[in-house]
Amino acid sequence: MRVHRLAPLTGLALLMAGAALAQTAPPRDARNASFWQRVDLPPADRMLPPKDWYKPLAPLASQPGPFLPAAQPGKTTVPAQALDEAAQYVQASNGQALIVIHKGVVQAERYFGGTDASTQFSSHSFAKTLAAASLGAAVTDGKIASVDLPASRWLPEWRGDAREAITLRQLLTMSGGFRTAPSTDPASRYMQLHYGSDVEEIVRTAPLAYPPGTDFAYDNENLQALGLVIERATGTPYLDYVGQRLWKPLGASGAELLMDREGGRAMPYCCAWSVPRDWARVGQMLLDGGTWRGQRILSEAFVQEMRKPSAANASFGFQLALGSAWLEPRLYRASAAQKASLVPALAPDLFYLSGAGGLQLALIPSEQLLILRVGKPSPAWRDQALPNLLYAALHPERHADWGWLYDWRMANRPDPRSPSLLDLDQPQQWPAERVAGGAATPLPRRVSACLNDTTLAPALAEIQRVKSYSFLVWRDGAVEYEYYASGFGPDTRAEPASMHKSVLGLLVGQAIADGAIPSLQTPVSRWLKEWAGDPRGAITVEQMLQMASGLAPLHFDLTPGSAYSRALYGADSTAVPLAATLADAPGSRFNYASGISQLLGLIIERATGKRYADYLSKRLWQPLGAQDAYVTLDHPGGLARTSSALFARPEDWVRLGLLFVQQGRVDGRQVVDARWVKAMATPSPANPNYGYQLWIASPHAPQRAYNSATKATVPAKAPFLASDMVLFDGSGAQRVYASPAENLVIVRLGAGTFDWDDSLVPNLVTTVARQCRDAR
Repeated sequence: MRVHRLAPLTGLALLMAGAALAQTAPPRDARNASFWQRVDLPPADRMLPPKDWYKPLAPLASQPGPFLPAAQPGKTTVPAQALDEAAQYVQASNGQALIVIHKGVVQAERYFGGTDASTQFSSHSFAKTLAAASLGAAVTDGKIASVDLPASRWLPEWRGDAREAITLRQLLTMSGGFRTAPSTDPASRYMQLHYGSDVEEIVRTAPLAYPPGTDFAYDNENLQALGLVIERATGTPYLDYVGQRLWKPLGASGAELLMDREGGRAMPYCCAWSVPRDWARVGQMLLDGGTWRGQRILSEAFVQEMRKPSAANASFGFQLALGSAWLEPRLYRASAAQKASLVPALAPDLFYLSGAGGLQLALIPSEQLLILRVGKPSPAWRDQALPNLLYAALHPERHADWGWLYDWRMANRPDPRSPSLLDLDQPQQWPAERVAGGAATPLPRRVSACLNDTTLAPALAEIQRVKSYSFLVWRDGAVEYEYYASGFGPDTRAEPASMHKSVLGLLVGQAIADGAIPSLQTPVSRWLKEWAGDPRGAITVEQMLQMASGLAPLHFDLTPGSAYSRALYGADSTAVPLAATLADAPGSRFNYASGISQLLGLIIERATGKRYADYLSKRLWQPLGAQDAYVTLDHPGGLARTSSALFARPEDWVRLGLLFVQQGRVDGRQVVDARWVKAMATPSPANPNYGYQLWIASPHAPQRAYNSATKATVPAKAPFLASDMVLFDGSGAQRVYASPAENLVIVRLGAGTFDWDDSLVPNLVTTVARQCRDAR
């Protein structure tokens, strides 16, 4: 990118002669009423005001027509998992809408946060590209012979000084020579440019900051001038010309443009209020070389010119950002704004419309691929994420660089004081893969005088004290008690942390039953070729299940760059555990470590030849009758985080606990071998309170410890009344308790708490349940 530094301003006459540089605030009169209304009622967010702040607005001429056809479910030409990941990313980055179109067919159209297809949004700087396309229409119509003509041909106000030589191309490429310093002073040019009530006066007095064509500055003076050129070249008000030449032929619906004042001119730099589909129409027209549904709107030559790198900025064309020139920062008013274009664009021909708040209409002509993201600002937004994700899905042989995800997740992780239980749409949970559920039938419910608010009052007090989101008790064939905190409910899927490890243990049993894993004594080097010829390769599957691998555990450390944080947030979830060193002889010592569970997940994929989510769905989730769940991945298309982050409904955690109560049966069907369920709950030689990825309540452990690298323990002040109780244990007291003898399952999900007495709530519930049983 050529970015020239400013030449010394020796002789202002070369740059500006006659334009008044000193500014005063406009008078408070009827002509300037719109300006003062905007100034006097500033929005809370100056970058993203609500629609009622944009006054006056005027309608574009429209003639709603049919949209593009939509792909039938299961028949998209873009892989469904990639579309899901794209939607999750949009949602995780505060997005409100996503439209993906491939080869003229809608692959996905999704809305978030209470919006739908009829919701209008402000286009912000998408409107700049609309202005460029409108000038292209004037070129197509023969109203303007060439973009290399001087703008002063239509702007006589600029004749006789340095502005006379500014070309339309320079205005189109933000190199007209203007740079307006931001300000909130009503007397400033910046405020009058953006809030002003007279576009014509703004253009007449536009001062140059540098010689035209020598630098790039993202400045709206260029757009105000372009709008006036279009009006004078076509003899038609800008608003009318855009409507007649673009909006109506595209079949777009009603839209509104911001005006400088009542009865005045449209502001071409910003803020067309419209629905997402209508910007998709604009994008598809550009992809199709200027046509929409066979009708020529712009000349193909002009559309090609729009996408060419400009002389002053190789990352910018005619009001279009060019994604292939990723290495250079995108420049705004004299400062670099690296809009998180941190990695190369995989598609060499990527270009896009860009607007405030992460609005992006990404276009890849070679793939006939369109990606529209509408939403609000978010620190989680990255320019290349969606284009690279979907391009890589169409080209599996190409590998996108996801290394930036580590820094991204670290930067977007929640405040340490916030709850540890996280919603699926949080940035650090992206991307996720669906675990397809089956034909779920709700578990039976029973209303009785046994378990209720009165009898469970002590347990409920503890549940509420630690800010639990859900608390369920299943007893003797039915869910008998159910509690949800305000804002949560039966369909809330949240982060259960290490409870996923117990699900992983069940799935290893299924892989053994299927013959994919020959035996518990098989050395893991059979699948972990990275350890071939290494002493670590002799570790057995059973030793991993028992957390007795001999591998050194990690110290809990979330500082940037630490091994623990890289294992948790990195784009390769197995890199850190595969690098772990042997600290003890395998089988000799218990050291609970999430990295072990992560490697077991990798073994399942390599042993079965199936995606973890698919195998979990087929061999456990659907037979359980559970509803859809989600596993988060280390990167798009990558490995599931099998040590945590299995997002499932509270009731489905009850179903998992029931496998241990009912010896692996579901509705009379044997889903998991009863011998495997028993083996998982059998104490291991290295720890009598741990089996296969499953904690065991007895013998009593007053301070249950995890590993030699952390001092963290979980207290149980009293022995468990149900001596056969097993538990899924997730950080922050996420729990499933199951007792076959008591015919009892208890689920607690909620905010992270670290003063949880592990035996208190299950003992309180067990006491009441026994009283119920004795009363019969």
